[in-house]
Amino acid sequence: MQLHFQASPAEQAQQAFRSLTQRYGQTKNVAEADVIVALGGDGQTLHALQDGIRHKKPVIGLNFGRVGFLQNLHQEGSDLIERIEAAEAIELSPLRIEAEFVNGDVKTDFAINEVHVCNHNRAEGIYLRVTIDGKLRVPRMGADGLMIATTVGSTGYNKSARGAILPLGDDIIAFTPNNAFAPDRMRSTVIRPRPIVVEVLDPQFRTADVYADSHLVGETSLKTTINLDTDNRYRLLFDPGYSLHEKVMRTQFSIPGGVS
Repeated sequence: MQLHFQASPAEQAQQAFRSLTQRYGQTKNVAEADVIVALGGDGQTLHALQDGIRHKKPVIGLNFGRVGFLQNLHQEGSDLIERIEAAEAIELSPLRIEAEFVNGDVKTDFAINEVHVCNHNRAEGIYLRVTIDGKLRVPRMGADGLMIATTVGSTGYNKSARGAILPLGDDIIAFTPNNAFAPDRMRSTVIRPRPIVVEVLDPQFRTADVYADSHLVGETSLKTTINLDTDNRYRLLFDPGYSLHEKVMRTQFSIPGGVS
């Protein structure tokens, strides 16, 4: 089995990279690998999944960060090949983005967790208009931003914005305003993954940026179209009994202040 390791800058992850590549070897590039191995935190796994989608390769993450929601525990001395062969795989779809900007640029990207259209100047909000499945649903919303989160991403930034935690699957997504102030009744909503168009009203004066997961797609957004990309599904590997399904279930039924 040919492996391609990717590590975060954290010292523990770099040490593991040196040790594991010496033991298992390292392909010259992702295209030659059977599996991509991400060493670090969830951010590193998200980065590896971007390559996994482009090259149709499964990804396994080993946690050297803090959260590790998308990852497995690092087990010193374990046989990584045996773990990969015994792993359980989930297969899900990312969000595909086409973002148009005031200067005429059009950029495409995809997100594993969420797309976030948010204010560039953190001191003031932005106004958005939202069309879903070809129908105008939100004529004008004032907020710091709007998140469209996948079921995987629902436990991340979406959760911190009081968005719904979703069961895994491609049949629902979270539509979560970030600090909505007009109308103040706007709350997180669970919807079917239909084409969503988010337009920025007064973009020259209320500047908005577009983020895919943790990276910036572009500034001074005019319109962002978001679709669930079922043609470019990704595979994420987990140790038996440590699957993402189980982690999501624990998060959904955790009791504040109690044992989850």
